Amino acid sequence: MQGGEVLLSSSALDTDGTVEKDEWKQLEGTTVVLRDKDSASASFLAPYVPESEVLKFSLTVTDDDGSSSTDEVSITLKAGNLAPTVIADVPLEIEEREILLLSATANDEDGEVVSFLWEHISGPFDTIRDSQQLQASMSVPPLTDETPDHTMVLKITVTDDKGATAFDTVSVKVIDVINRRPECRSRRKSRDIRGRSFHT
Repeated sequence: MQGGEVLLSSSALDTDGTVEKDEWKQLEGTTVVLRDKDSASASFLAPYVPESEVLKFSLTVTDDDGSSSTDEVSITLKAGNLAPTVIADVPLEIEEREILLLSATANDEDGEVVSFLWEHISGPFDTIRDSQQLQASMSVPPLTDETPDHTMVLKITVTDDKGATAFDTVSVKVIDVINRRPECRSRRKSRDIRGRSFHT
């Protein structure tokens, strides 16, 4: 498993003395960093491999008389999977009643992205068209007095061919253009009635 710890363990016996030294070495495969390589039990973190691969190691033990013996062990790593990436590309502001275009860029370094899903999380909402496509759209609903939040939060989730997922969220501010307060302007006029001046 990628990132998991792999333990290399051994037991050595010297019938006429004692084992004084242990030494682990890597012989084949993607290079790893051996921890405690000068002890009976060593370990390493499994690296990412795009295809199954065999790592081979040797252990040499030396006794108090300088005699040594070597054994080898092989570890098979199964192919890993890098999660896909996705970046949403959506306008940060839009007027109510307009069409909001939803777009994203997705990538998978060791495979392909096979599914997409746009979802509405919060705020004004209308049906998302083509919600299972990389490019989608929705009609921005008109804002009302009952609309407490003028910001829409949308989310896109992508899945690769091995089942790994990634997501991105974006916030879009909806601009209220229908219910703007009207502007009131008056013109100052004057007229004279029977010698008196009136202003309106």
